[in-house]
Amino acid sequence: MTGREKEVPAGVGPGPVPRDRWCADAAWATLQARGIVPTPRAYELLFAHFSGADPEVSRRLLPLLSDEQSPLDELLQELHELRLADARDLRDAVDANAAALADATDGVIADIGSNQRSLRGYGHHLDHWAAQLRRQTSVEELLKAVTVLSLETARAGERNRLLEAQLSGATARIARLRRDLADARREAEVDALTGIPNRRAFERALRRAVAQARAGIGGTFTVLMLDVDHFKRFNDRHGHRTGDNVLRVVGKLLADGVTARDTTARYGGEEFAVLLADADLRAGTAVAERIRVSVEARHLVKKDSREPLGRISVSVGVAQHRPGESGARLIQRADEGLYAAKQAGRNRVCEAP
Repeated sequence: MTGREKEVPAGVGPGPVPRDRWCADAAWATLQARGIVPTPRAYELLFAHFSGADPEVSRRLLPLLSDEQSPLDELLQELHELRLADARDLRDAVDANAAALADATDGVIADIGSNQRSLRGYGHHLDHWAAQLRRQTSVEELLKAVTVLSLETARAGERNRLLEAQLSGATARIARLRRDLADARREAEVDALTGIPNRRAFERALRRAVAQARAGIGGTFTVLMLDVDHFKRFNDRHGHRTGDNVLRVVGKLLADGVTARDTTARYGGEEFAVLLADADLRAGTAVAERIRVSVEARHLVKKDSREPLGRISVSVGVAQHRPGESGARLIQRADEGLYAAKQAGRNRVCEAP
């Protein structure tokens, strides 16, 4: 069973009802069957699971959904808190940068306002002496006017040079803030363990690809869903630290096996996803097979003791985007291919139906 194989409550099926209605009924039936208080967050998480919208939620929920005695309500609370923590971390970074940007903007406005006031004063001096010179044309008055206007012009030039320096400094501050915000966004979309993009980044790339396809400005693209075979057993045998290193190896092999236009991501747990730009089903299957072979060919050893760990393998599902298809449906079909690969014996590539 894959990370998102659905456990549909008894008596609930797709039938003729719309998919959203079916997902809503399935979520509600699960809440009732397990005696869980139907809070909005519990309902939202179950709906995300049945709709396939959040594979990580599904991965965590599936083992407990299949065990009627498991504390499902506790996991729902934990998942909700993790979601809040992720959103809070990104929001805090955005808020901090937004506040700093607002301060820099206020400083620029204050500098410009001060300079405008000074320039108005310079303009008043010009108006005054222009009027004086129209009424009096003596040499003394002319020399006095030249002296005063030269001094005021020099002061105005100095104020402009000061403003230019202040604006240059503000520009540099704003550029730094923009880089900081970009870094915060990048960190929010990078998996901390493997260093490759995370599910959030993948789903953003997928939404963009689907939108471009609907607008007729994007080419054919294909999605791969990969799962490390028997990873739990490997983890239990060699320890989580070694298991983490294995996930890093798989992430690097994935990143090395595609082009810069493609998107690789750790999708959750031992599951990975790849979005192949400008690739049809045949090309996607070929890439998936190359990745599978490269993973199988790796001889794993422990870093500290050089103890041989044997080999690992991956199962891969491949699905080409269809015209008008949603991103969620595409992922679901790729996952069906992954499930077929698992059922057929693992360490293989299967195309989605």
